[in-house]
Amino acid sequence: MNAQLEGLRSTAYHEAGHAVMAFLTRRPFIKVTIIPDEDGSTGSVRYSEKYLTDLDLMTFDPWSCRTRSKIEKEVMVSYAGQIAEEEFAGKLEHLVYQDDVDIAKLVQKMVGTEEEAQAYQNWLYLRSKNVICHKHNWPLVEALAEELFVHKELSNRRARKIIKQARTDLFNELFKQRGYN
Repeated sequence: MNAQLEGLRSTAYHEAGHAVMAFLTRRPFIKVTIIPDEDGSTGSVRYSEKYLTDLDLMTFDPWSCRTRSKIEKEVMVSYAGQIAEEEFAGKLEHLVYQDDVDIAKLVQKMVGTEEEAQAYQNWLYLRSKNVICHKHNWPLVEALAEELFVHKELSNRRARKIIKQARTDLFNELFKQRGYN
């Protein structure tokens, strides 16, 4: 496969990682695409403006379970793209500067010191990696990435259908292996 197609497939895995983690954490999104846009990004998951507005307007009380949960999910969705791309390609093909900036801003609102921020980010990265690379979740990323590679853009409805079908197929295979026909 030529380098351009391999780069596009890596982008598909990157964006599929974001979308699958969004699905798993119930983070609403509108579509997932690997069509470059005018700002130079090679792909994206487009999120609901209402969700982003709610996140911006949220009172950042670091002791609030609701706030902390929402921020942790947001950070995990941000990390999931680079984790999926690295798992697929063995390395990061794309700059993830914007993901890293978004993560740092969110984490900084939740902690008091730089040391705590770094530890929190490290924990959330490991948590994200464990979720995305888990044997029951990685096939969801693969299924979505391959469909995204072929179709270049998927609506929320289509992406969710692919993820749910991959999950059903996986569990049917597990049940079959264990003799639960």
